[in-house]
Amino acid sequence: MDRVVTMLQRSRPDADKAATQEIVHVLLLLAQGTTVLFGTRQERAVSVERMIELATSQLEALEPNRQAPVKASG
Repeated sequence: MDRVVTMLQRSRPDADKAATQEIVHVLLLLAQGTTVLFGTRQERAVSVERMIELATSQLEALEPNRQAPVKASG
């Protein structure tokens, strides 16, 4: 995990280290939990799409000064 945090800090030196560590933790938690929750069950209480919405909103809350990505037109 520390290598990922270091890599992210190199690409975003202005980012807060604690917030970066939290984001990496959340992403790892989601990645591992997704396998268990969505890879082993046929029925889901919450959709994958809703989980993505929740994760995105939480990550945005950790880094409030981040600009939203520009969406491609088309």
